[in-house]
Amino acid sequence: MFQECRDYKFWKAVRCELLCGLVYVLFGCGSFVYVGYSAAQTLVIAVSFGLSAAILVVCVGGISGGVCNPALTLGLLVTRNISVTRATTYFIAQIIGSLCGAAILYALSSADHVVSGHLGALSPHPQMTPAQCFGVEFMATLLVTMTTLAAGDDSKSFYVGCSIVAAHLFALPYTGCGLNPARCLAPAIFTGRWSNHWVYWIGPLLGGVIGGFTYEYSKPPSSLPQQRVLECDHSAISIETCATQLTV
Repeated sequence: MFQECRDYKFWKAVRCELLCGLVYVLFGCGSFVYVGYSAAQTLVIAVSFGLSAAILVVCVGGISGGVCNPALTLGLLVTRNISVTRATTYFIAQIIGSLCGAAILYALSSADHVVSGHLGALSPHPQMTPAQCFGVEFMATLLVTMTTLAAGDDSKSFYVGCSIVAAHLFALPYTGCGLNPARCLAPAIFTGRWSNHWVYWIGPLLGGVIGGFTYEYSKPPSSLPQQRVLECDHSAISIETCATQLTV
């Protein structure tokens, strides 16, 4: 179980996930400092998070996958795309990275900007019930999880970014669009905004799990060799590559 922990590539991937959490919170939540929830402002926030995620996939996708999100990490775990050890360390690294990103954003923001934007800390719309907020977070995360699993390596960054933009355009007016428990936790710690905070954990985590299972049991059988990821030689590679190595 812990054999992969002795491989330097494993810890390199963990460091990349920490970096992902930092960058995603810094640049994504930074867009809240100056804007609110008008139509144009919602688009700014959605694009900021979507572009941040897409760029991270380009930068570290070949090393760690650019997962960045504990909910998505859980979805990859339940579909056996990553091991328990890798999922646990990714989860911790993503939270630590998000806290670092929020700390940097707090240090770079003026007092007025912290008060107006709350560093991206979220709270549901006053007219939304907790159950409705849970449903919004669940569905938004399910979409992102299924897209991440379905996208091929060559186009993954584009489609992941688009799914995050779409999720934000849908969920921002209702919940502020958490999607990512680590991204929600970090600014909440610095601002003390904890209104219905459980929604931003339970909704995305369940969305990641159900999204993973939904894709796993609805994908075409022919897509298995391209999509299923295994731990082979302590690094994430495709089944086709594993088969080639075994044949040789």
